[in-house]
Amino acid sequence: MAIKVSDYIEYGFSIDDANKLRPAVEKALNYDSLVSLDFTGVKIFTTLFFGQALTYLIDKLGADEYKKRIRVDNLSASGQATYDHALVYAEEYYAKSDEERREHNISIAETLDEL
Repeated sequence: MAIKVSDYIEYGFSIDDANKLRPAVEKALNYDSLVSLDFTGVKIFTTLFFGQALTYLIDKLGADEYKKRIRVDNLSASGQATYDHALVYAEEYYAKSDEERREHNISIAETLDEL
């Protein structure tokens, strides 16, 4: 199933942007096929956006199944680099045990508190 991302968002920047796209992705996953996301015309990307819109699915599907079921197309060079970073981060994060995730989250929160 193909999703024209620009029908949902102009920017791949925020959690709000991710929340506009996420229902379409989840609906498309109900079909037993590849979900192809065409990012033509979408500008500005953040790791946060990709994490909230797509790579969180690694927890649900597993990394191998995610890679089989989700394809992103027509990202700018910087958008592709940002997506790749989000994908690697998600694979590492979701490979951790629940306890390791908890410790990771605490460490991040403590770091942010120090800023």
